[in-house]
Amino acid sequence: GDGKLNFILGAKLLNPSAQFFVINLPEVLVNDYAVIREMNFLKDEEIEVINNEDENIYSENKKLYLIPASAANFCKNKGIDFFSNIHSMMEMRSTEIRKYFDIIKNNKAYFYCNNRIHKPGVGDDDDFYYEKMPWDNAKIIFKDQCNVCLKFYNFRPPNIRNFDEKFIETLAKFD
Repeated sequence: GDGKLNFILGAKLLNPSAQFFVINLPEVLVNDYAVIREMNFLKDEEIEVINNEDENIYSENKKLYLIPASAANFCKNKGIDFFSNIHSMMEMRSTEIRKYFDIIKNNKAYFYCNNRIHKPGVGDDDDFYYEKMPWDNAKIIFKDQCNVCLKFYNFRPPNIRNFDEKFIETLAKFD
């Protein structure tokens, strides 16, 4: 999840020649595509929508791949050098988190992660603990409490609210 395209839009402005892989829920990807089209952010021929992880349609000419979470393994062996996850690992089950880490490790990529320190589990899944994610032998470049995530905006008063939870951010390199 990239926060309503905010991360991708900013990253594309900073590095126009980069190729992006957006993994999200299908209904969010539909909205992302509509926004991209409305903004004329990319041309249709620069965008590829992936339906399943077995599709072999990768091209260096595409600027953006929209990938449903169920097809995330499409990103394996693509030489992706940077992954980012902001506030959505804590929404996933532990099996999904392990799958994403496998993809990041497979690409030997940098990984920026910003999530809650702890979140109670859902259903039969365990509680989420940032420290228990499969960091393994990653080289930690920095790890600290996130001071950006102290407040958030809400449409209903009070409009500026404090987060009740603490967030931690990490930049790691996997080899």
